[in-house]
Amino acid sequence: MAGIRELPPTLQDRSLVIKMERALPGEVKNHLQDGYAVGIANVGRKFARCAQGIEELPGIDLCESAGLHNRLGDNWRPLLAIAALAGGDWPALALAAAKAAADAAADEFGILTHLLTDIREAFGSAEKMSSAELVDSLLGLEDGPYQELNHGRQINQNWLAKSLRGVVTGKTGTIRIGNKTPKGYQRRQFEGAWDRYLPKTSQNPATAATPPQGESSLPDVVTNDVHQKANGPGAIPPGNKDQDREYW
Repeated sequence: MAGIRELPPTLQDRSLVIKMERALPGEVKNHLQDGYAVGIANVGRKFARCAQGIEELPGIDLCESAGLHNRLGDNWRPLLAIAALAGGDWPALALAAAKAAADAAADEFGILTHLLTDIREAFGSAEKMSSAELVDSLLGLEDGPYQELNHGRQINQNWLAKSLRGVVTGKTGTIRIGNKTPKGYQRRQFEGAWDRYLPKTSQNPATAATPPQGESSLPDVVTNDVHQKANGPGAIPPGNKDQDREYW
């Protein structure tokens, strides 16, 4: 399945995403003729031969593979099982690729959770906030990443709306603040996301301990624990080279 920009969230979560870029002039040496290429056809025949006589794929236990859990792990299990059948270096290579994907997913998830944290701090005890005011608040965080998160540029209202799409309830709407009616968000739109993504707090948001004024709660580098070696705990054991099929 191919598309421009992102797929709908329900499809994106069930996909192994391969991001592609427009080719530079002269970069493409050979074009597909009617969707056919000899090299690709040969690979297809090898896969067909490999599948002959295989009744089922081996089970893959990812319980100890950090980051490869829930839907992301389910997405990768079939490919990891095929790599286990192939043997040789393929199990380690496949697991390394899976963990790199988990790394990218963890980075995106970490940015989202810290964005929601900064928004919660910006709201304080307010019941509504304009989009412009919210963006200005995020941009005003000292040493925050929001000056460059929008493809190297500072964030704006469109970036914020896109980042929150599918995470908060509804979209921006007209709100009344004094005599003005700007586009903005109601506090209740975020409450579900705050409950799902952020740690619980028993304190009133107006009196809760907050970072020093002007400091972001989003770190420069979102850390995660998915950088494990391919032969670490939870890795798929290498196959028996004597039994590896010649076409791998």
